[in-house]
Amino acid sequence: MIVDKEITKTFLFCLEDQVLDYKRNHPTRIDACLQILRSVFEESLTDNLNHGGVLCARSKELESVLQMRGGEKLLTLAGWRPVVVNFERSYERSPRSCNAKTLRELHRLVSKALDTVDGKKKSEETARQRKILMEQQRKERVLADFERDKSERRERM
Repeated sequence: MIVDKEITKTFLFCLEDQVLDYKRNHPTRIDACLQILRSVFEESLTDNLNHGGVLCARSKELESVLQMRGGEKLLTLAGWRPVVVNFERSYERSPRSCNAKTLRELHRLVSKALDTVDGKKKSEETARQRKILMEQQRKERVLADFERDKSERRERM
């Protein structure tokens, strides 16, 4: 088995263009989506090695993936297909739908994207903390100026 380059290329394009779009998606939502994708891929890879049966996931479990623009396409590229089970939309994946090496490569891409999102979240948190600190310092300066002005007025009287 070899890695399907076309699936990998399309997956990467969809991941970068739609899911990792910070203008439309908040980093927390992106992180949740990628975490679930990674765990689903890991579970799928483990089950592929163990028994190779059909894997199912309920839409509720995949909710954060499906809410993202392009999330369903990522699942489809990884071999998951929508089905109805007990009047509920689910996704199933047959081991023959996407070979293990390709799925391993998609898992690597998702993990790499998660590292990028973690860095982005940390830098945003640092920027937010810096902004809070600057605002606090500004308030302290205004309060000190107010107190100084107040004491100068008392001295003049």
